[in-house]
Amino acid sequence: PAGHVTAFEPYERNLTYLNRNIKINHLLNITVVPAAVSDSSGIVRFATSENTFTGRVSDCGDIAVHSVTIDEYVATHQLFPDIMKIDVEGAESAVLHGAANTIRAGHPVLFIAIHTDANRAECQAMLGGVGYDVAALDGLPLAETSEILATPKT
Repeated sequence: PAGHVTAFEPYERNLTYLNRNIKINHLLNITVVPAAVSDSSGIVRFATSENTFTGRVSDCGDIAVHSVTIDEYVATHQLFPDIMKIDVEGAESAVLHGAANTIRAGHPVLFIAIHTDANRAECQAMLGGVGYDVAALDGLPLAETSEILATPKT
């Protein structure tokens, strides 16, 4: 494959699964970053859960994890993402704020899993403000969707 994937995962248990899958499938075009993504870099609290799918950055988190911003990571590694998939269990707007320069400069296509009404509204406003069209991916009205596609306006 000509493309490259950078995957961010803060939770050690998920990192084990992710790295095992990469190895089993002989994937050479993936970089795994053991960190959460947010609007600031440093150490954040992370709430784990019984399943591995719903962990999230939270002030009430039971473990401490590293956090990075997309802007910082992209600048440091001189990356130019074409596509970004964001599924961060309620921290969608924080991730977008931490990726604002990358989004404005490179206009990547964004796939975002939305977890709260407030985040949906904030993400739509932010993306509309930087020249993106936002559409629902799941067939629901935009005001009710949990999956959005954001594409740069032409």
